[in-house]
Amino acid sequence: MNIGTKIFHLSLIAAFGLGAPLLPTKEARATSWDEPFLETVVREADAFGVFKIERNRGNIVHLTRIKHVAGKKPPAKFKLKGFYHLELASVSGGHGPSYEHTLQEGVSYYLYLKQSKNQEVWQLATPTAGIDHFAPDGRIAATYRFSAHDTLVDIKTYEMTHACIFRHLHAQPCDTGKIKPYIDAQLRRPAGHLKNGIDSEPAQRFFEQHVALETAYLLDIPLAEAALEKFLTSDTFHVQISAVRALGKSNSKTKTQRLIAFIQSKAADPTAKVFAVYALEEIGDRSVAPQLQQLEKTLPADEAGLGMNIMDPRIATGFHSSTKDAVTWLLDNWSE
Repeated sequence: MNIGTKIFHLSLIAAFGLGAPLLPTKEARATSWDEPFLETVVREADAFGVFKIERNRGNIVHLTRIKHVAGKKPPAKFKLKGFYHLELASVSGGHGPSYEHTLQEGVSYYLYLKQSKNQEVWQLATPTAGIDHFAPDGRIAATYRFSAHDTLVDIKTYEMTHACIFRHLHAQPCDTGKIKPYIDAQLRRPAGHLKNGIDSEPAQRFFEQHVALETAYLLDIPLAEAALEKFLTSDTFHVQISAVRALGKSNSKTKTQRLIAFIQSKAADPTAKVFAVYALEEIGDRSVAPQLQQLEKTLPADEAGLGMNIMDPRIATGFHSSTKDAVTWLLDNWSE
């Protein structure tokens, strides 16, 4: 499958009119950055809630707090200025990144915010990270992995999971008593997909299972390997990614070998295979290094990527370009 066909976030934008979180001007398109994954955005944030954009002057945004969900409570009215995790790769003609094209006046968003060091203003991680939209149907176009990989979820489930994710990543207690049954219920259903369009019943399953699998990963909730098998063998790119990430958190004694088998599989998507390598890195079982060394010799230089268009400013996000590249990286790290 071509990398360019793997962008379900853009499908949501087209279907729900959410507004593309990209910088459309010629100058801004040449500005790029390394976009952090959700766990980094949340871990470094101080607050999470709903905020309305009152005025947007590009570099300074005036907001009103609508609802506090987790972390510190920002003032009733405050300003955004700057970014707390912006790692620029390129800037064109002195035009640096701003909020101009990602936060619309009069619109409310769920935002992850950090208070600046001088405590005078608040910040987003990047112009595109930590921003979740209200969809016209009342659901949330939400991030559980990476800002270009949004899903759709009802508000109750969104707040339940994201509030717990915030607390967990801040080493605060969170009762998963309601979350675990939700996850289990979604995983008992047939694996969802997007083949019939995002309004189809399989697509609704896909969205909910994305939430379930990625939440299990972020909350370190171990899932049975057997429950993940149908997702590991799915022919949908994003389903495979969520499954290997969740498998890395499993208590299964065979999870490492299952991840290696996934990397070897000709049916597995190359990008999902890279995530499987990352799961091996998180597990840290170096006893499998000899297996990986043998595997490295036969792996093709397949094309992997996060699915961004070349004009997307997040194109500079660090991600290995092939399974072989990722395995070589892991072996090099383990040899140090």
